Amino acid sequence: MSALGHPANIQRKDYLTTAISAAPHEPDAGSLQWSERLHALIDELDALEPAFTAYDRLRFNSPTSRDTCIRGMRTRFPRPTPTPGRR
Repeated sequence: MSALGHPANIQRKDYLTTAISAAPHEPDAGSLQWSERLHALIDELDALEPAFTAYDRLRFNSPTSRDTCIRGMRTRFPRPTPTPGRR
């Protein structure tokens, strides 16, 4: 069984994809704190989820969660560049 196939990881992936998809609708969307939370979720999902193949897109007949929740969200909402003197 792959790491993602473990029930706890499947539940975590479901939580992460739901939270990432809902993030643009949060009241503080676009703020620095929101962006930090969003990218922490995306990074966690990226580490948890294996790469998909082109066949997976055909099999599911849609983009994969990696396409929408990782690559797509990183493209839509780039990680803010650090401001000098700010942590």
